[in-house]
Parts: sequence; C-alpha cells; structure tokens
Amino acid sequence: MSKHAGVVILAAIFFFAHLGSSRANDELSTYRVDDISIVRIADKKGGVPPEVFVGADKAMLEKVLHGGICPAMFLTFLINSPTDLILVDTGNGEARKGRTLDLLKQLGVSKEDITKILLTHMHGDHVQGLFSEESKAFPHADVYIEQSEYRFWTDRRNIARAPSGMTSCFDNAEKLSRLYKDKIHLFTAGEKILPWLSSVAMPGHTEGHSGFLLAKGGKSILLAGDFLHCLSVQTPYPDVAVIWDSDQDLAKSTRKAILERVADTDTIVLGGHFANPGAVLFKKTNGTYSYEFVQPDAN
Repeated sequence: MSKHAGVVILAAIFFFAHLGSSRANDELSTYRVDDISIVRIADKKGGVPPEVFVGADKAMLEKVLHGGICPAMFLTFLINSPTDLILVDTGNGEARKGRTLDLLKQLGVSKEDITKILLTHMHGDHVQGLFSEESKAFPHADVYIEQSEYRFWTDRRNIARAPSGMTSCFDNAEKLSRLYKDKIHLFTAGEKILPWLSSVAMPGHTEGHSGFLLAKGGKSILLAGDFLHCLSVQTPYPDVAVIWDSDQDLAKSTRKAILERVADTDTIVLGGHFANPGAVLFKKTNGTYSYEFVQPDAN
C-alpha cells in the first residue's frame, strides 16, 4: 500500500465515522425560495481531519481547528415544488448507515414519491443511497447527472486519474447504469433542469462536479455540493485543497470563482458537508472571504 493510499484510508475512517446522533432539530431544517421549499437532511454526522488538507500551513490548521477536526455533515436535500419532489444527492445509503430514507419518512415522503434525483457528483457518500442492495432505492425517480461526470466514472480506464481509494466510485457508476439505465438524464454544466433550477459548473473536486441554483421570486439558494469541505479552513484559505479532489488546482480555482460569485450577495449557500446549522452567506472584506450562518425558515 502506498503512503498516499494509506492517508486516504485513514481519512475515510475519520470522515465516514458517525460521531454521535444528531439532535432532532439538527436533522431536518427548511429554507424557502418563493413557493419552493428546500429541506436540509442530515444523512449522517462526521468530521474532516487535518490530515486530508493539502497546501495548508500546520500552524494555521492548529489555530483554526484548535487541534481537533473540522465539524462536518453528510447532507442531502429535498426540494418540494408544486410539480416535483426532488432529491439532491442520496447520501450514504444502507451500506454506510445513512439516514435519508428514515428522515424522508418523518416528512411523510416515501421513496416512491421522489420524481427526480440530481447528483452533484459520483462519490460514494452522495450516490450510495440510490441503491437498496441490487435494486433501485427510488423506483420512480429520473436521475440527472452532468455528462462528463457520468462518462468519467463509467470508464474504468480513468482509474489512474482518480484519487487513490476511489475504485468503489466506478463500481457505483456501473450499478447506476444497470439499475437506472432507462431513467438517466445527462446534462451539460450550466444547463437549466427546470425553469427555476439551473446546474452550475464546479469542476475540480471531480470531473463534472456540479451545483444547483434555485432562483425564483427574487430569492436564490445555491446547493453547492463539495466545492468546499470545511467552512472554517477553506473559506478564508480557498487555496487549501483536500485529498479527495481529482484536480486540486482546478478545485481551488473553482472555489475562488464560486466564492467571488456569491460573496456579498443575498444568495444562500448550502454545501454538501457544511456543519449545523448549515446555510451560509459569504462575505468578502479586504480580499478575504468569511461567512455567517443563516438560520432556517420557520416550519
């Protein structure tokens, strides 16, 4: 085993560890854009250890993280519109004790009710919830994924280009192709999925990593996937990458571009791993980015 592969496995042990049960008011929170609600679902709780950061000064990490790990979550999002029930990412699934299905039930939503699934990318903690062993977990859902992302992970010749320890992503892509073959829709980054919902190109973390922008009635929310993993580190220091990034330099450029796009605007950003309460507004002061949490709307 290479030293790098060992670091990836060690990081995965930390990152995929369940760090205790979320409190009930942390598990489901609602944000609204006009007549559309977005429910943030805490699929699982976790953390980002300092070992996974690339290009970070050790003294800075010690100061920011106080010698610990960065709090993080595994999140999925339910979009409830007048015409669809849309799930953005599907979480860890049964294999990794993800709670998305259980929490959907608390909302009165069954897996059969989901009409569309939008995938930010194909890493396991975002797609394994698609499967219930060898069956579809969401039998009636159409699955939307950016075309270069899909083509990358469905071609095993790309294994050498992926970070170490990502072989299971190719397995998941094959499973997706087999189980949802007649339900897969490929889009181009930047393409509109619905009149009020557009995909946003965020490459670097993976080949076709994408976010989704909801804009209606003068309000907007960006579901930003994994464009950053740790708010307290990568917001003020966007040049810090993580070992899971397929192209670390591109991931840095994307992070800066997205921060620049949303900073000092009213666009609320929900990331795939943001710690509770999980929604933020980004600010820029003297060339440095910061953030402030946004509390959920009243249910």
